[in-house]
Order: sequence, then C-alpha cells, then structure tokens
Amino acid sequence: MMPKLLQQGVLSYQQRLAARIRWFVLILFMPVLMLLIFHFLIKENWAMVTAFSISLFGFLASYHFHQKHSDALSSLILLSSLYILYLLSLFAVSEGQQQIYYWVLVLPILNIFINRLIHQLVWLVILLIPLLLPSWFAEGGEFEGSYTNIAVALIVISVMLYFVKEFFLRSEQNIHHLNRELEYQQKIVDSSVPMLKMDLNGEITYASLAISRILGRSVSNIVGKNYTDLKLISLSNDPQVWLSERKFWGGILYSEVGPKSYWLDAMIRPEYDAFSNKTGYLLIAENITRQQSLEKQANHDQLTGALNRRVFDEFIFQTIEEFNRHKDPVCLVLCDIDHFKEVNDTFGHLTGDDILKEFYKIMDESLRQTDSLARWGGEEFAILLPMTNVDQALTVIEKLREKVEEHVWPKNISLTSSFGICQLQQGWSSKEWFEQTDNALYQAKDQGRNRVIVCS
Repeated sequence: MMPKLLQQGVLSYQQRLAARIRWFVLILFMPVLMLLIFHFLIKENWAMVTAFSISLFGFLASYHFHQKHSDALSSLILLSSLYILYLLSLFAVSEGQQQIYYWVLVLPILNIFINRLIHQLVWLVILLIPLLLPSWFAEGGEFEGSYTNIAVALIVISVMLYFVKEFFLRSEQNIHHLNRELEYQQKIVDSSVPMLKMDLNGEITYASLAISRILGRSVSNIVGKNYTDLKLISLSNDPQVWLSERKFWGGILYSEVGPKSYWLDAMIRPEYDAFSNKTGYLLIAENITRQQSLEKQANHDQLTGALNRRVFDEFIFQTIEEFNRHKDPVCLVLCDIDHFKEVNDTFGHLTGDDILKEFYKIMDESLRQTDSLARWGGEEFAILLPMTNVDQALTVIEKLREKVEEHVWPKNISLTSSFGICQLQQGWSSKEWFEQTDNALYQAKDQGRNRVIVCS
C-alpha cells in the first residue's frame, strides 16, 4: 500500500498536471469560440451563436474557478462546455462526422488526465450515449456503422490513455520516493560527514552540519568565509600542497573549539564540470577524534601528556623528508631542568613529578599548535619547530627560558633550564641532527646552565 506521504505527493502531481491541461485548453479554445461566434453572427445563425456563447460562458466560468483553485468545479464546467461543442459536431454542424474524429482524440485526453477514475467512467458513458443514439433510432441509416465504430474507438483510446496516465503517475511516485530517499540520505550525510565545498579562490560555498559542529560555528557563519579563516591546522607531512599548489591533498587536520580538540582524516580534491573545467574543491573528512584519543594514550607520556620518544622519532623522520622536498627551515630544540636530580633527592619524586608537569605546561602554552613537544627522557624534553629558522627559534626559546626562571614552582623552589638549538642542514640524518643539538645543550650546561646555545 502506498504510504500516505507518497499518496499526497502523487495526488499533488496529478492536480498540477490537470491544472496545466485545463489552462492549455482554455487558452486554446476561447479565441476559437469567439471567432466561431463572430462567424455565425455574420451568417445570422442565432441558434449556433447561442450554443457557442453558452460554451464560451462555460469556458470563462471554468477559467474563473481555475484561478480560484477550485479544480473539481473548473474541470466539470470545462468538460460540460466542450460537451456542448461535441454535441453540435454530431447533430448540428455540417460535415460533423469528420469533426467527430477530432473529438474522439481530444475528449478522452481531457477526461482521463483531469479526472479521477469514478469521474472518468461517468464522463465516458456520457460521451458514448450520443454516439450510440443514431444506431438505436435510425432504420438502417448511414451513420449506424460509423458511429458504432467511433464509440468503440473512444473506449479503446480511453483505456489506452488510462494506462498511459497510470504509467506516468507510477513513474512520478517512484521519482518522488527516490527524491525523499535522497533527501533523507543527504540529511544523514550532512549531519554525520564533515564536508566543505570551495570555489577556486578557496571561498566556502557549502558546509555540512557535521563540520559546523566540529568548528563550533553555524553553517551560515562558515559559508562565504575563506578556507584559511577556519584555522584548520594541518598535521600532515605536506601541509603546503592544498594552500599553494591547489591540487589533491590528503592528511590529518586539527581544530580546537574551546576546551575540546578535534582530529579529521581529510581529503581535498578538485571538482570539474561536464567540460572538464575545474570549478572548485571538495573537502570530505572522517572525524577520528575518538581514535586519536586512544592513540594519544599510546603516543603520549602518561605523566606530562607530552609526545613520547617513539612518536617524536617518526615526526623527525617525516620532517627530514619534508625538508628534502621543500627546503623550508626547521629547528630542533633539546632542553632539561637544571639540577633536577637534586630536586628529587631533596623534595621527593612526587614533587619532582609535579615540577615536570608544570615544566611541560609552560612550554606547551608558549609554543604554536604546529610545533611538537616530546618528553625525551627523565627531565629532558625535545621540541620541533617547523617553518622556523634559527634566529626565530632563538627568540622563542629565550622567552621560554625566562618564563621558566620567573615561574613560581611548588614549595617555592627556584628552577632554571638549559636549551640547545640546531637548524636542520641539507644531507643530515636524524642521528646527526640530534647529535648537533645535544652538543649545543651540553655547551649550555658546561657554560653555567640557564642559557640557550645554538649549534655551530
């Protein structure tokens, strides 16, 4: 059984179809009727003038109710007006037998397409009665055979048109059903899949509900903005491809909304029109925040929350590959807390743990989201500063050293820290880079600690 909503959709389609057919017939026949009235006025055939005038009045009334959206009444008056013309063709107009063939085509179309089934049957009987009358009353008249054949043709055409109409209604029903399914699926996709569509300049033309929740903005607040305004941070090993080269890109995007963080496994690809012209870009992503949360437990130091050594080694490997491709400057920093062993021996390991956590927090708050911070071992930490030359790194780390020195530590302990900085050079392996940075840290300690040394 057809669902109620689908029935309403098909009924609406049938009503629209009937309205269009009524409108077409009204526009076509009213000028013709006026010409016929004028023709019979000249001939002073007052009976025909009266009949055609009544029919014209019916057309005008049908048009009136059509405008008022009284569909059933408009259809009834329209068919009644045409029925008058039909009778005139049969009994009053010369050469009516030739004209009746046209009515056999026109009237079934109107009857079937603007009426429902019960009304179709009623009107079919009404149309058949005058065709059969000559055969009942004529005594072997010339019309007996021809009108009977026309009646049969009228029935056959009506049946054929009925099935044609049903075919169209069923097709419309299926299309309506598919459209509703597509709308439903689109809503599911919109609410669950983070997506953006952008034009060639990176201006956003569409944003899904899922990505609006992740970004903490309404859809209307996202559409019209440029992609760069969203501050989605790329954590991939090649973040410059999409923004500069505007070609296919895939990787991890990171976003912070208040206290919450989100990770997206994203893909950005070009879109083309039917003529292979690039029209814009599509970003489609999977929210992997939960997976990242689980990975964080495996990839981060449990005490401080910093990256662990294993993950940082992978970052270093990726960074060297990236450097060999783009030659963008990148610096490695090694640091530790001065005389930390004495703190543990004097105040205990619990205090030492609290100091390590605060030390990490100070550094984490001082660094950019694109920087990487790992606990290298004990009180020693490693920092990776991408897109940063040695002079910029020195400025950042010097400020960090001052913060550590000025910070109020647990139990009012006075603490300082030492740092070694080294910018990656062409041809270096990860081992050479670490050795150079570690030598700089050793020099900082050897020269009295609480200082920043750049590798030579």
